[in-house]
Amino acid sequence: MGDTQSQVKRCVIYAELLKKQEQEAAEQARVKGPLYGRLGFFAGLFMAVLII
Repeated sequence: MGDTQSQVKRCVIYAELLKKQEQEAAEQARVKGPLYGRLGFFAGLFMAVLII
């Protein structure tokens, strides 16, 4: 666990896991992004109607 080779292998594994999580997050942002945009628009519209 303390030698250089095992530490390099561990870093490679963590880099692969991080890349996988990054891809999943990008996919979720692509899918859920428009939903959050619409939600914000309609919340603003609702507030405008309440004020008027």
